[in-house]
Amino acid sequence: MPYFFEELDADTRRYMVLECQRDMARDHFVLYKRLTEEGRAAYRKLLLRALEAGDEQTLTESLAQPEFFISSEPYSRGGKVAQRKVSHPAAASLIAETEFNAYYMRGLCRKLMAEGVTRVMVYRAKETENPREGKRVTPGDIWFTCEALDDLRLRESEMSTKRGFLRGPRSGISLRRVPPGITEDEQILASDIKPLPPIF
Repeated sequence: MPYFFEELDADTRRYMVLECQRDMARDHFVLYKRLTEEGRAAYRKLLLRALEAGDEQTLTESLAQPEFFISSEPYSRGGKVAQRKVSHPAAASLIAETEFNAYYMRGLCRKLMAEGVTRVMVYRAKETENPREGKRVTPGDIWFTCEALDDLRLRESEMSTKRGFLRGPRSGISLRRVPPGITEDEQILASDIKPLPPIF
């Protein structure tokens, strides 16, 4: 099932591309360990192309090439290290869904901040079996927009951020504009954090 991104419009895409270019310029671009050198070289172009005019599904399709991924990887079980096969279609889907959603959330935050919108809501953009919740982030939560952007920019690893806005495709969570009808008081009650200045 694909993600449902509520504001995947031209303005959001423009900010998505800017955020990706920002990562590349600052050498903060996530290059997954499962990618080969050929895969890493192609991935940058394919990701930018998807952010400009595609989605997580088109990125998955273009990235799912055997030569873009290592054939096996080490893993540990019961204190022993062994090798397991890497499925390039599954690996491509994992990367595509995680990264497209990450840049969508960042692009949306940038757009809302430009509009003067100070808060953003967490919602489930994709239905998944046994959904994985974030460390502090759950659907329905309202956060300060600049805080959400800050967390998404400061990746702890390939699949996670400090506050949990990014937890891999199994979480299915993304960000949306706070729906009309939710009062200022209700927004404050749903948010337990203080705003931080945005980083541009």
